Amino acid sequence: MLLLAAPAVGEALAENLHVSADGIFSGSMVIEVVVRDTEISDTSGTVGEPDVTVNGRDLRMVQSSDGAWYAYFAHAGAARAADQAAIGAAGESLDFGEFCGPDTAAGVLGADFSDTEAVAVPRGGLEGASDGQGPLGECTGSADGPVINNVVRRASSPSSASGAPPGQIGIDPDMWPIIQLFSFRDVEVKYNRAGGVQQEDIEYGEMEGISVELDRATYPAGAEVFVTVHDMQLNQDPTDEDSWTFASSGVFYQAYTDRGSDAGNGGPGLVDLEGSLGRLGFEDNGRLEVDPGGVLVLKTNRHQPDVSVTDGINEFGGIVTLVETRPSSGVFVSYDSSSTSVIGTGPDAPRGLAGSIRYNDEAASVPTGPTDASISVEYRDGVPRPGTRADVIVTDADQDASSRERDSLGADRASSVLPTMYIGSPLTLERASDVSFFGSRGPATGERAGHGQAKDGSGRLVVDGVPAGTEGLSIKTGYSSGALRSLLVSDNQGSNWLNYDFTSMGRALGRASVHLAFGDPADPSGVLLAEGLGSPRGLVQIDEDAAASAADSSGTAYMVVDFGGAAPSGLEGPLPIILDLFSFGEQNGRDVNNAVYRFELEEERDSPGVFTGTLEYVVPGPGGTGDPGLVSSLRTIDEDVRFLGGGRAMDDVVITYSDLDRTGISTGQSEAREAEVHSGSVRTDSNSYGFGRPVTIILEDPDLNRSHDTLEVYGTVNDPASPYVDTVGSPDGGILLEVIINGERYRRCTVDGVEHGGLAASGFSLVETGPGTGIFEGSFKMPSWICSKDGDRLISPAGGNIDARYHDARDSSGNPNIFGLGAPPQAGASQQAGASPEPRSGEVPPAADPRTLLQPAYGGTAEVTVEGSLAGQRRGEPVSIFLNSPDGSVSTFGISVTDSGRYRAVLMLGHESPPGEYTADVEYLGEHVGSASFTLDAPRIPGWVRDSARWWSGGIISDGEFLDGLEYLARTGVVDVPAGEGLQRVPDWTRDSARWWADGMITDDEFLQSMEFLAGRGLIRT
Repeated sequence: MLLLAAPAVGEALAENLHVSADGIFSGSMVIEVVVRDTEISDTSGTVGEPDVTVNGRDLRMVQSSDGAWYAYFAHAGAARAADQAAIGAAGESLDFGEFCGPDTAAGVLGADFSDTEAVAVPRGGLEGASDGQGPLGECTGSADGPVINNVVRRASSPSSASGAPPGQIGIDPDMWPIIQLFSFRDVEVKYNRAGGVQQEDIEYGEMEGISVELDRATYPAGAEVFVTVHDMQLNQDPTDEDSWTFASSGVFYQAYTDRGSDAGNGGPGLVDLEGSLGRLGFEDNGRLEVDPGGVLVLKTNRHQPDVSVTDGINEFGGIVTLVETRPSSGVFVSYDSSSTSVIGTGPDAPRGLAGSIRYNDEAASVPTGPTDASISVEYRDGVPRPGTRADVIVTDADQDASSRERDSLGADRASSVLPTMYIGSPLTLERASDVSFFGSRGPATGERAGHGQAKDGSGRLVVDGVPAGTEGLSIKTGYSSGALRSLLVSDNQGSNWLNYDFTSMGRALGRASVHLAFGDPADPSGVLLAEGLGSPRGLVQIDEDAAASAADSSGTAYMVVDFGGAAPSGLEGPLPIILDLFSFGEQNGRDVNNAVYRFELEEERDSPGVFTGTLEYVVPGPGGTGDPGLVSSLRTIDEDVRFLGGGRAMDDVVITYSDLDRTGISTGQSEAREAEVHSGSVRTDSNSYGFGRPVTIILEDPDLNRSHDTLEVYGTVNDPASPYVDTVGSPDGGILLEVIINGERYRRCTVDGVEHGGLAASGFSLVETGPGTGIFEGSFKMPSWICSKDGDRLISPAGGNIDARYHDARDSSGNPNIFGLGAPPQAGASQQAGASPEPRSGEVPPAADPRTLLQPAYGGTAEVTVEGSLAGQRRGEPVSIFLNSPDGSVSTFGISVTDSGRYRAVLMLGHESPPGEYTADVEYLGEHVGSASFTLDAPRIPGWVRDSARWWSGGIISDGEFLDGLEYLARTGVVDVPAGEGLQRVPDWTRDSARWWADGMITDDEFLQSMEFLAGRGLIRT
């Protein structure tokens, strides 16, 4: 049997009675009571007033033009306190109007309100009326003043039925809306309707259900921060969207309208209510505080067009305006209809810091990361095929600047991280410098412009802005005429192209032209690349004669852009621009395909932080790789990229997305606060690390948690004058954590005038994993070079150990202590190194894999794994490994042991590691466990020679620098040096040989033959 609850006898469900308060109200809130009853909704004639009471006292109802009946009431004492707080601000802030006592004649107000304690009328001019301070007496006369009620701003007009009094009860329209005042604790609103009483019970007291919410857990730089406050008490006016402005010192009601126009702002109507909040019934609510924390910035939007408000005398800054989403919702937000919030993260907000927003004594943290990104390519048919699109998908919450709007990774937005695909070796502005703007007098009069490179590896140049009157700019490209000769195809063997994008400064462009100048940007004999560019973005072919002239030029190359007229007005930056040089075709029997493609992905509508686009490729037809018709169909900067593939190019296609992930966390500081003392611990996420791989350190200590509802951040000291530089801590307050690599602190040094960074330069900081956890994580990338102990040279950390030392100011005993990862024992085995004992039962002796490997190329690494297992291991005791190198040096490091007794170490060897036999001696608890050996063979031609050949063939290094490097081959006997005649310069054909060999198109022997020719002509010396 299904039982349904029924109303008591004589009562009915409140289907006709509606009350604006949702179960509870507080302070000076005005309550709207509405009766919608078809039996009394006629507006064409006379109908009777519904019988409505508040705690048994009559609540007079007025019929509106829509047929519904309305009344407004409030707590008498709180309403007068609110009006008193707004004295001097007629018609603004919390002005209730003027007050009349219950004995005021019906002829004055238009109806009898004698069952109330008082009424608030909307206009001034009545005799005997009082404000929030005066006594309540009888009012007489007529209200002929302006409307000063600001707490019921959009009441429905009284009905005006033919033959019926206004509002059916005779209310004076100038007295409407009238607010009826009562004293009460809790409230019963009853509609005494024939056939059953309808009732709404409302609690009057401290507001409940107050909260502050943010739209996401972490924020990237330059993001909108959408704040939502749920607090019904902020809903003072039940008929309109309320607006509250919170300053760093001050609280204001209706400084602005809900549309952003000045209301109280600008004059005496701006009333600071902060000192009156208690009398208005507020507890901890009614105050909003923003702690920027080095992350947050305050902005303007349509609801708040200013960054400060004023009463005409005093100015109040640091303001945040929250506007109600709809009347009587009690939901207030920081953003407008265009999804622009008055709070955001700064454009350069460092990762690893956290601001906070506090309301009702509760804080919501606004951390700036860390988040990781991913990129994937999904072929719709499972395999790549020409002309078939593949989906390119990037997931990166950092690029979701607004959780309420669809973002895009646009080339014209400096903060965008563009997925980028390089094929071959195009020339971009990635090394550009010396940017200057010029006016009508040309490049010779240019003024230096602030600039930088986009940090996403997309080859974009970013300028700080364009001054008014600018007619062009010149850019020192960073590549030489030799690089141009290496890139450009000639002799009708292909085509050369200018790929450009000025979308960010489109308003400054007329019919732009681009030319190359050499040595001096004002050189009138420059090479014209393109003219009459009517679009701010495009791919245009370079004339064959222009390409030939550029290839034959000498000196540093400048790219000069003439806007085709003066910029009509200045443009604020940052403004990214793209100027690339591509080449396609065939030269010397090989394909030429040099281009770069940038993906402008669009955010998915239902998947914030997920950006998608497509990729497809075309292959050369009969016209060859350089066919202009084919190349002009490519889409190089687009949501849907089309690139030229086929042949060897397909093997080289890689889409890169340079995400600033956990290892890019920037530094920050945290406040100090007393806490209960505990002993801390520190650990890492792995037992071994390769060069360039993230090293994550986990520090656990409840003592470091300063607040239960915010994230704590501990930054790295970046002051070179501090003795604590490159440690986590403060410049003058000591060390919290230091990272030790090969026995020395990971710190900066200057070698040959060049500064090399330490821990601070890596962006390391310790960030709490969640509010109140007391667990902190920080990451940095394992460097391939570190500073020596004396700071006078760089050394490789290969084969060394990492330790993290936590300087616990107070351990559980209340004393200072230092906790590490479990430092390895000192060198010196109890048995002779290399003498492996018989393994115990259950033990697996150490073994190396691989046993033989080649010496890495310059800058590269090679890995060797040493692993085994122990019997009778002790929890927390590390294995010690002593790596004996062929040059006699010994490196020592510790490796943790699993519960099952297994240990595994990955040894990293660099190009500088000496070739020969290595022995890894393993010790545990002071006893020799065993040894494992492997051999590092030197390659015939070291890998760095191939890098030098590629740089030389591209014009990046000089002939002399390349030949100096090849002397190594002569000294080691790889290149024979026969007697021969002298030669004054390096022939051009040898440069081609170097490029072909660097690209893997000819064998080592073929390359050495050309180098022996140089040696025979005296250009390579032993």
